[in-house]
Amino acid sequence: MTQPKLNFKLHLLKRRLRRLPKDLITKFLEGEQIDCSEIKSQKELIERIITEYQIQLNNLQFINKFKNFLRDEVLTAREADYLISITESQNIIKWIQSWANNNFVGQKHNFKLHTVIDLDHKFLEINPNLNDLDIDKEKFNLNKICFPTTAIFVVASSQTRKQELNGLEEISYYPTTEFEIILRKDLDIVEIRGSYKVVRDFVSTAILDKNNPLSAAKNYFIGDEEDSNKGITQITRQIIRIDTLKNLLDGSYTKLSSPFSGSKMLNIEATLDDLKTVGQETHPEAQKILTEMMKNPVKGKISFCYNRKKYSFSVTKTGGLLFREYIPEETVTYILYHILLSGYVRHGS
Repeated sequence: MTQPKLNFKLHLLKRRLRRLPKDLITKFLEGEQIDCSEIKSQKELIERIITEYQIQLNNLQFINKFKNFLRDEVLTAREADYLISITESQNIIKWIQSWANNNFVGQKHNFKLHTVIDLDHKFLEINPNLNDLDIDKEKFNLNKICFPTTAIFVVASSQTRKQELNGLEEISYYPTTEFEIILRKDLDIVEIRGSYKVVRDFVSTAILDKNNPLSAAKNYFIGDEEDSNKGITQITRQIIRIDTLKNLLDGSYTKLSSPFSGSKMLNIEATLDDLKTVGQETHPEAQKILTEMMKNPVKGKISFCYNRKKYSFSVTKTGGLLFREYIPEETVTYILYHILLSGYVRHGS
């Protein structure tokens, strides 16, 4: 049975809750039979949920419901999600929990463990139509994928002091940010959600220790092979082609960026209106340019539908996913399933 224990410090919990749409916070509180009719602002809703959290920390039923709320709604970042492959991913937890005084010194940041949360297991059942795909169906037999089962919250403090004006006075401080390390049952994929510079500093420093579980980390890099050196690690397990991922999601491009083989134009970026195929573009010259761009897209924004709702994400230059708007964890899990599936798609046939 799950122990009634959560170690969220309130400032981080508040920051995470601010990323949620107001209606999701209201829905959770109303599920706890709390009248929200007089609460108008998101700030007041967050204060109410924080109050309940403090009061009911020893209430097993509440804590389990709150953990499910964290897993399904709160973890999703409005920032980048980088994917790495580690076979024994549970060893990351042991390593992080072994840090002296919960501290780990990077090359540009100091890292401090905030908390580790074990989450109840939940699976997304998927019945894919693989008949139209040229894949090895015997090797790819996945019909369900797990939601996050462990979330590790880490705070990063820059080692470089920053100065700013506060009125007429100059103040100095060390900027801080947070990121999450997400593990899922029976998957070698570890997600690190946060700023690229912070995440890369964390991973690249850890890799220097050959006895560290992250020393064996490899990239799941979304984008072009030539750019894979920009990934979180120098070793790549799999290149996920942007166009393959779009097609598997039955998605459309709303933005696309690609190298261009002109004498002066080295790169081109297009803003598009939900373009699924080049044939949808009626302008002949634009169609030629898009045909060239789709041979080698390096960045893009993809929109797709899931459960009759429209979502979108961007692919970064550094091979990660970027969620600019709120997106529920179920939808992130759905995308992750298709990233796994992309490794079994044959090309060039």
